[in-house]
Amino acid sequence: MRMIPFWRPGGGTRFAVVLKQFFTNPETAQLQLNLLPPEYLPAGTLVSSWGEGTVLFADPYYRAKQ
Repeated sequence: MRMIPFWRPGGGTRFAVVLKQFFTNPETAQLQLNLLPPEYLPAGTLVSSWGEGTVLFADPYYRAKQ
């Protein structure tokens, strides 16, 4: 897992905990999300886009570039 700090207009600075691997479909991603420890599940969501105006302070795609 990685922590990605980001800022959104109207939402302020937040931190996303993201998995290192990427998924080609939402079903596979949801299966992996369901395997996480229970403390991550209440707020666990799938992200396919960071949204307009989002400023990322770390590269969420770094793993894919290696």
